[in-house]
Amino acid sequence: MCDATTGLQVHHIKPRSLGGSNDPDNLITLCEQHHEAVHDLDDEYNHANLVKIGQAKAKAKGVVFGNPTNLKEAQAKGTATLKAKSQAFTKRFQPSIQRLRKAGMTFREIAEHFNLMGVPTALNGLWHAKTVHTLAHRPV
Repeated sequence: MCDATTGLQVHHIKPRSLGGSNDPDNLITLCEQHHEAVHDLDDEYNHANLVKIGQAKAKAKGVVFGNPTNLKEAQAKGTATLKAKSQAFTKRFQPSIQRLRKAGMTFREIAEHFNLMGVPTALNGLWHAKTVHTLAHRPV
C-alpha cells in the first residue's frame, strides 16, 4: 500500500479469531499506519472486536485471564503505582505551570508552549488547556 520499509507488520487477511490461519496465503505485510487503517475500515475487523472474539473463544476453551489468586493485591499494587507516577509527574510540572501562570500565560498558552518545546504529557501525548488546568489544580 506504500513504500515503507520499517515498522512493518504481518496482517491476517482472514483474522485468526474468525478462523483464519498463519498460512502464507492468508498473510500480507503492511506498515503500522496502513495496518491500523485496514482494521478501522470494518467494524467486524476492528482490533477491539477481534480481541473480544478471541478472548471469548479462549474462555470457551477454559482459558482463565489474569491471576485470580491475588487479584485484589495486584489491583492495589497497580493503583499505588499509578498514583505514585501521577504524583511524580505533578511534582515535576506544577512549579513550571505556576511560574508560567504568574507570568500571565493562560492554560492554553502553557499547553502550546509545552507542545512547541516537545514536552510529552504523562501518556506521551499533546498538551491541552484542560490537561494543564487539571495538573495545576491536582493536590500533591
